[in-house]
Amino acid sequence: MPYPTEYSTASADFDRFLDRVKDNAMLRTRHQAWQVARAVFLVFRDHLATGQALRFADALPPLFRAMLVEGLDAKQPGKPFGGRDALAGEVAAIRPDHNIATPTTIAEVARALRATVNPLDMERALAPLSEAARDY
Repeated sequence: MPYPTEYSTASADFDRFLDRVKDNAMLRTRHQAWQVARAVFLVFRDHLATGQALRFADALPPLFRAMLVEGLDAKQPGKPFGGRDALAGEVAAIRPDHNIATPTTIAEVARALRATVNPLDMERALAPLSEAARDY
C-alpha cells in the first residue's frame, strides 16, 4: 500500500485551513486562528455522542481529526446544542485569556473547513447528525 496522500499533505492542508480561518475571522496571526479553530472543534465535539464525534473525525484530514478528538472523554454524553449565542459563548470560554473568538467565529471556522475538506466527505459526515449539529 502506498503512503496515503492525506498524510503526506497533512501539514500543508492544515496550514491552508488556518490561513482561511485567519482571513475569514480577520485575525492577525495563525496562532490566533488555531486558538479559535480549536475552540470551535472542541465545542462541536462536546455536543456529539462519542460515536458521532469519531465518525465525523474520520471524514477529516489527519491534523483536523487530531484536533477534534484531543482530550475526548468517551464516557461523556454529548450535550444538547443550544442557541447560536450560547454556543458562541462556549467557544469564547475555551482558554479565554488566549482566545479572541467573536459571535461569528463558528461560521468563519465552518466556512474555512468547508473550503478545505472534500465536500463529499463533509456531507457524508454531517448527514447522520442532528439538524442542530449540521447547523453548527
